[in-house]
Amino acid sequence: MSAVDPSAPAPRLEARRGAHEPEIRGRTIHLKGEVPWLLKGSPDVVDAWCATLPDVSGRIDSGVAELNFGNAVGIFEGPGDWRIEVSSGKWDATHFEGMLAELTEIAAGLPFDAGRGGALPYDRRMVARDEVLYHVFVYLRHILDPAAPRAARMGPSIVSILRNPHRRSIAERRETDPAMARRVDTRTLLDVAAGRGGLYPVRGRSADTPLARALGGHLPRRVTEVRLAEDVDTPENRFVLHMLRLCDDIASRMLDEARRSPTRRGSRRVEDDCRRIHGTLRPWLRHGMWRDVGPMTYFPAASTVLQGRSDYRAVLTHFVRLRAASRLPLDEREARDLLELRDIATLYELWTFFTVVDVLRQKLGPPRRAERPRASPWHLDVPHEFSVSWPDGTVVGYNPHFPTSRRSGRRSYSVGLRPDIALKLPTVDGSHLHLLDAKFRLRWSPANTEHDPAGDADERQGDYKRADLYKMHTYRDAIDGARSVWILYPGTETVFFPADGTGPIRQVSDFPSAPDGVGALPLRPEAAGREALEAWVGRVIEKGSRGR
Repeated sequence: MSAVDPSAPAPRLEARRGAHEPEIRGRTIHLKGEVPWLLKGSPDVVDAWCATLPDVSGRIDSGVAELNFGNAVGIFEGPGDWRIEVSSGKWDATHFEGMLAELTEIAAGLPFDAGRGGALPYDRRMVARDEVLYHVFVYLRHILDPAAPRAARMGPSIVSILRNPHRRSIAERRETDPAMARRVDTRTLLDVAAGRGGLYPVRGRSADTPLARALGGHLPRRVTEVRLAEDVDTPENRFVLHMLRLCDDIASRMLDEARRSPTRRGSRRVEDDCRRIHGTLRPWLRHGMWRDVGPMTYFPAASTVLQGRSDYRAVLTHFVRLRAASRLPLDEREARDLLELRDIATLYELWTFFTVVDVLRQKLGPPRRAERPRASPWHLDVPHEFSVSWPDGTVVGYNPHFPTSRRSGRRSYSVGLRPDIALKLPTVDGSHLHLLDAKFRLRWSPANTEHDPAGDADERQGDYKRADLYKMHTYRDAIDGARSVWILYPGTETVFFPADGTGPIRQVSDFPSAPDGVGALPLRPEAAGREALEAWVGRVIEKGSRGR
């Protein structure tokens, strides 16, 4: 393979379908991930791009390759200094990292079953024991990403601390010439009286001073005085240094794991991420301030500086979340997809579950119990029935199985089914079962009732797909006890089709409190993106609360 000149022009890229065009800004090429792209050029150029993008490229002939990013978002490094930035619909790496951070924060607050959990460890090698290295690394990558929202980044807090570290004043006693002394105390006078600094005889006017008379015609050669010095070797600064070394250790161990990974898929991107993290941490760790700061010997949990000063408090928050990051329920396949390819559809499914958990927590208070996954360096083995429960009997499960056998307590009368989320609410007549399925697929084209069949207009307007509603009908009809089944999708339209045919209903406030039918709820990682879900949960909980 021939080397590619960093100053070479952009490769020729053509959408394999549709009228999409690549957008080039500097040395970055912006592409839509949902569109396959044809990359054309000389055999050497195509070879170079396929070598740097092995996970998403496929050769068609010597001068043509196809790039297929699927659900991946984010930056892909090309040959030379070229980069490809991939978005999916209106979603990009910022949405991906934002969902991941939210997922981490929600999971950190769950009451997992007792097991390997315990007090916060302070050993720099904490991730070498029971932590899941992947999850810790992904959170670290997010908080050190310069493209992340400022409030989510750790960098500004570290820079602020290095510019103005917390200091403590230390009183030091030093010998000095009596004429230079500025701060004396009782101990200074006692030392002079005892002659500890040495005395010498004086005559004339010098002997007529009160001190000389008190010392029998002598004056001290040296006196001790108190001088206040500022010291940065504080417990708070030792904690910050510990955090930086911990982050560096995580990146180093992740780099080693990526190099040893039995599957090399995406490992180049992981290694590049690790090197970028090292590059970010290096100037901070080499700052001259740390020469005067010792190792952390205890965790200063009661420090008013850690709790009260905003930059130190931010570092503490990241430390706690980093420690909690191993609680994310990802299996090995999902872990590698998220870490190496940034599969936004996979993350969206996980994020929807934890968002439902968080909405329920806001409505019902803290949950009573959550399943505890089993950890390994790359992933968490999560049982199929991963669930979170509340004292009143409310249970939300992730990927629960509904087999054809009656012995399990759950049943599908036709084939085994596994919806993404099952919400069981206690009611006066037993319980109500509501099912939710995450669908990342988006339809961005506007409605066109003139050319669409009558039934397709609602689908176009609502940004959801008719095939997804068909599957919701399958769940509702086949699963015993299913009252309502919903699509959760990153669109804008809310709709519910009651089983009695009185719909569609497009306002949550008009939904029945005990819904029986199928529908779609928009859910997006932004301030107003979960309003429909919050309103719907409030409706169904209101119905259940009247019967408790």
